[in-house]
Amino acid sequence: MKRIALIFLSTLMILTGLTACATPNSNTTPSREASQAAYDLLSGSLNQPISLHIDYWRDKEIADLSTAISGVGEQTQVDLGAMESVTYTFTTEDAVRVHFSALLKIAEGTLLNPILKIEVNGEVPFREALTVDIPIQWRDLTKDFALDSYGDESLPNQLADLDYRNVPLYNNTYSTVEPLSFAFNAGVNTVKITNISSDPVSLRGLNAIQPWSYPTYASVKPAIDPAGEFEQRIDAINYSGKNSSFVRMSSYASASVAPFDPVDKRLNIIAGVSWKKSGQALDYEIDVPADGYYHLSVHYMNEKSDFAVFRSVAIDGEIPFREVAAYAFPMTGTGKWAIETLRDENGDPYYFKLEKGKHTLSLRAESAPLQESLGSLQLLIDHINQFALDIRKITGKDIDRNRTWKLTNFLPETAGYLEAYEILIETILAETSVYAPNGMGSSTLSYLQKALYKIRQMRENPDELPLYLDDLYSQTGSVTEMIGNSLTGLADQSMSLDEIAIGNKKTTMVAEAGFIESVQAGVISFVSSFTSK
Repeated sequence: MKRIALIFLSTLMILTGLTACATPNSNTTPSREASQAAYDLLSGSLNQPISLHIDYWRDKEIADLSTAISGVGEQTQVDLGAMESVTYTFTTEDAVRVHFSALLKIAEGTLLNPILKIEVNGEVPFREALTVDIPIQWRDLTKDFALDSYGDESLPNQLADLDYRNVPLYNNTYSTVEPLSFAFNAGVNTVKITNISSDPVSLRGLNAIQPWSYPTYASVKPAIDPAGEFEQRIDAINYSGKNSSFVRMSSYASASVAPFDPVDKRLNIIAGVSWKKSGQALDYEIDVPADGYYHLSVHYMNEKSDFAVFRSVAIDGEIPFREVAAYAFPMTGTGKWAIETLRDENGDPYYFKLEKGKHTLSLRAESAPLQESLGSLQLLIDHINQFALDIRKITGKDIDRNRTWKLTNFLPETAGYLEAYEILIETILAETSVYAPNGMGSSTLSYLQKALYKIRQMRENPDELPLYLDDLYSQTGSVTEMIGNSLTGLADQSMSLDEIAIGNKKTTMVAEAGFIESVQAGVISFVSSFTSK
């Protein structure tokens, strides 16, 4: 009986421990002041402080440039080879905020986007200015796809645009919907552009332009909802251009997409695994029969685990209103397609005002709504790596686990750092959970929850942190690994695209094929697998 009782008590203790470990964190949302103080503490204590675009503009208040001005350069045209520079001068009466647009072209044979460095008045104002992206504009050689020996469609060759283009200047992570903002002083300002890539770039000028601003939808919406009988449906593979050669068409074996063949592979979607980086854009030509208001519907698949992805919508190069600067497309689930008619929080569709004729519709992957959180995650990784090295200098390579550690005697800031880690993770969870159907219980945020749990355990006795250093840093399952996984997962903007519809009536697109159609396609595909071509 004693043995049975011991087994029962042991089992009960194990189950109790597992239950305690499985209990979700009791999360609180720190105040804005507390979050900013934690961020400032960590960023200010880095050996190499990081100045981000968002930090640079956080407390800076200057007027926007009201009229575009052209930079004065030494030459009308300059060809920049690797590590070569050109300087332009601008004169303004007052201190102003500006965006830049460069008239440039790439060299024939360039395959990867050139990268530029921007210095204003002799300084790089923020980290993003070190890596300014020049996207190459691509188009397909043909839309008549060749067939391989199996009768499957093959991807066409891609052609790069080698003409001069006006290119707004973004960082290569496209952390903002609008181009990077720079500050000019009153008087003469210099802007130095350095080509830090191996491929040459030709410039014909640099313009300082008025910073972008968007009206709210409420200020541009029609007085009454338009009604009509027009709808133009565009297959996603029929794009007119794209700014990344990595965005590609793919064959998806489902009757829910078109074109579809149960036997042969047909290129029929834009693959989400290729359209996942912020800044990647697709252009489509639309043609409306009359001046008026039209809504936009998208047949898409977002397989991201319990989290939205973001796309901006531009018409003829301009975002028409703020609500579509980074529109959130909800999760659809693995292998499931959905129809999303762009709409407000009440479910009412957004209407786009278009003049009769042809327009260019652009859809671009965005991560701007998550940028503060992504920046904080990177700060956490950088600071924990530095802090762990400081601890290693005290403990040595092999930590004495039999010693009673008093880490705060050597690093009195330990408790403050751990508290700042906790506050920042809580803040990130609060800010990102609004884009997840299950809130803080989202599986995309699960790594952050685990990291928060470990940080809270470490805070209970900061003096003994050396004994848990592997849980904090570098090892499998460590806090830094889980934060890194969260950073990658949140930045991923994968979305597969099948079709787009612009119209003034309810869309005729269907989210999923019917049961009979799906079964029929499955039977044909199964039977064909036993035949040879």
